[in-house]
Amino acid sequence: MALSNDKKQKIIGFCEDGKSLRQIAKILKIGRETIRQELSANKEFEAHYARAKQNFYEEKAEYMHELEAELKRLVLDEEIDNKTKNALVQAYKLEIDNIKWFLCKLLPKKYGDRQQIEQTHDVSGNLKEILQKHIVVKELGQDVPKG
Repeated sequence: MALSNDKKQKIIGFCEDGKSLRQIAKILKIGRETIRQELSANKEFEAHYARAKQNFYEEKAEYMHELEAELKRLVLDEEIDNKTKNALVQAYKLEIDNIKWFLCKLLPKKYGDRQQIEQTHDVSGNLKEILQKHIVVKELGQDVPKG
């Protein structure tokens, strides 16, 4: 069953609002598999859906920065008593950490906390001979000559 353009637009809108595929299917009273099949069959719709997901993640990141700014303002607010302030700070920190974790898992290349560096070497000819000499000299218990 092909989805109408109206339903596709609603799916994209719900996706940008952060709704899961399960929630979208329930709201629109269609099966998740129907949406998945349409995404597979229609590359343009798939691209719009992916862009909507990306927009939602970016909005989450912006929201996190807004929370951080609000947290800084809250800490400096002298009208709030310390006990309430501490509770609010912990709540904000928990929300910020949850968003960071969420973004780190869903967009590890952009928000991940681990950098991956790939390096390749061409071990050929002269270098290979030098390494073999190094191994032989080490086995004999002698110092490796420099150069």
